[in-house]
Amino acid sequence: MKTYDIAIVGAGPAACALVLKLRNSELSILMLEKGGFPRDKVCGDAIPFEAYKTMERLGADYSERLYGILDKNDIRYNRLITSKKRELMLEWSQKSFNCKRIVFDNALVDWVKTDTKAEIIQNTIVKTATYENDIWTITDKSKNTFKARFLVGAGGANCPVSRRVANMKLDRTQTCGSVRAYFKGVSGLESNTNEIYFLDEFGGSGYLWIFPVGDDIYNVGFGALSEVIAKKKVNLRKVFSDLVDKNGSLKKRFQNAEMLDKIEGFSIPMGGYKELPISGEGFLLIGDAASLVDPVGGHGIGTGIWSGYIAGQFLEKAFVKADFSKERMLVYNQEISNTIGKRLRKQAKSQQIAMKFPWIVELIAHPWLKRIVNKLA
Repeated sequence: MKTYDIAIVGAGPAACALVLKLRNSELSILMLEKGGFPRDKVCGDAIPFEAYKTMERLGADYSERLYGILDKNDIRYNRLITSKKRELMLEWSQKSFNCKRIVFDNALVDWVKTDTKAEIIQNTIVKTATYENDIWTITDKSKNTFKARFLVGAGGANCPVSRRVANMKLDRTQTCGSVRAYFKGVSGLESNTNEIYFLDEFGGSGYLWIFPVGDDIYNVGFGALSEVIAKKKVNLRKVFSDLVDKNGSLKKRFQNAEMLDKIEGFSIPMGGYKELPISGEGFLLIGDAASLVDPVGGHGIGTGIWSGYIAGQFLEKAFVKADFSKERMLVYNQEISNTIGKRLRKQAKSQQIAMKFPWIVELIAHPWLKRIVNKLA
């Protein structure tokens, strides 16, 4: 049986960025993906500027490819609507766009296939991973076995590596429960603008988004802190439907809209609150598996790609020294903490302040402060 240098559980954007970073190395890489490409990933579909910045670091060609994806929608503005119906328009100077994950993820996987020697096994659900004599033995649901010298968890919010190897537990105070559906024909929203509605009735943590993804199709979702959902016994799908059908501010938006698919649920593991066990002897976590999601914007694609790049840098050096000890892995932890973690900690603090003092959000949206906030943004 072949023993790979690296086995990656998951083949999303974070995993692809890691493999592309290692494309010029001699390391043998195996990617184990539970779905089959092209496959959908329930998400808000927002691709922030960190994705461009990291892809540029991988090579100018990759940022050009990213910008060249045809089935996407360029975004220039975020319109924030407070519970008191005040609006705040933020204009972004950095490139960002919305793109369905079934398109975006498939594009990155295609680049991995054409530009690297990594092997991708699809439709395989990892069940166990054990580390013995410096080798990982991984088994899937069909009882297939794979071996590797190093293990990477990139399987999203419910990654088996983060749950069963790193022993990361669900923390409802740092997780957002969300639902999403695609709509066609939402009225009165510019194609270059994302809309986010803040809702008071969920302890300041509830919000609804409308993100245009092109061709008059919109990613519409609702999310709230899991702690609040559990405490208030919130039925997310019902709240979502009521907001779209009955909410006064939103009713005009959806009066002629058509829901294109069923309402899907997903969780968002937010970062920046505390240090988490994102690595250990012979393994590390990236992307959502490491809870590297922006707690304010709720997006994790940019930070996921960024973490994949950082992991690639680390592994290039770690394999030269053949040192995957727990102590060595602390170098990776520190690098994440000094870069992505630094940003997420600031965002987490902002979110906590906004939840504790919701009047601050209303104050920021006051007409005389808009110009100042726009410049800062």
